[in-house]
Amino acid sequence: ATYRSLALRGARVIALAHAELPGVSTADARAWARGDAERDLHFAGFLVLDCPPKAHTSSTIRRMRRSGHRVVMVTGDNPLTAGG
Repeated sequence: ATYRSLALRGARVIALAHAELPGVSTADARAWARGDAERDLHFAGFLVLDCPPKAHTSSTIRRMRRSGHRVVMVTGDNPLTAGG
């Protein structure tokens, strides 16, 4: 629920987690498959980055639409963030 409400506001949300790996070297950990590295993690919190649109963005999009242009957003963001 927290993640969703932040994403809908347009924030970029990154979940942080950690695991204790006693006796595991950095080289060994780097060789693990992603699924193995991401198993049994302890949630630490969210990193929230607020990236509001520039002040002139809305007016620029309105002018483009009025002039007959079709405006399309192309993004790799989370769909909740991009649709905000």
